[in-house]
Amino acid sequence: IITASLDSSIKVYDLSTLRLVRTLTGHSAGVRSICYDGEGGLYSAGFEYDVFVWDLDAGLSYPLNKLVKGHYSSIVKVCAPIKQGRLCSLL
Repeated sequence: IITASLDSSIKVYDLSTLRLVRTLTGHSAGVRSICYDGEGGLYSAGFEYDVFVWDLDAGLSYPLNKLVKGHYSSIVKVCAPIKQGRLCSLL
């Protein structure tokens, strides 16, 4: 289970035990949307106008980079279609 929060954190839980595995940090504002791509990649977006990409398989608790910069407003939804190499964001 992966949750996003307006406190700027993303939390990853073990589904079988419901225990917190790790907290992902890197956002400086609230996170409104997350999307798991099914291949270890997690995308997150919110009030910063940027989309972050995370490598969950690597066990990192910080983003790899800001994947998409330059939105002119906060992002409401992020979606990464599985195995299509595309990213969608909704303002």
